[in-house]
Amino acid sequence: MKTSELQLGDIVSCLGSPMIVVSLSFNGDEPIGTILPLTNSNLTNIFTFREKDVYPIILDESMLMQNNFNPEIVTWWRPEGEDFFKIAIMNNDTSLCAKVKYVHELQHAMRLCGLSELAENLKVL
Repeated sequence: MKTSELQLGDIVSCLGSPMIVVSLSFNGDEPIGTILPLTNSNLTNIFTFREKDVYPIILDESMLMQNNFNPEIVTWWRPEGEDFFKIAIMNNDTSLCAKVKYVHELQHAMRLCGLSELAENLKVL
């Protein structure tokens, strides 16, 4: 996964564990990032990652259901036979309908519609 695809607060998998991106930078020409374990947000457990160790987390129906989204704000469905969800987000004067396969893509769509707090507090475990 490319570091350039990430935003602060994104939830990704690093070496098989869910993590939150807390910093993005470059070391010379090499993009690097700093992550925090999702299950232990104690700031003493911060790690630096390499692109090759980070993968997107595939969004599944149970993740969407456990968040209990207000159906007037976030609706979702999976087209038959597809590996992605269609997500519709409506917030005040902003609306978006997108194909979403990964957790960080859902977070990006929420932030784009002004729902940063919802994106930051997304439940994925």
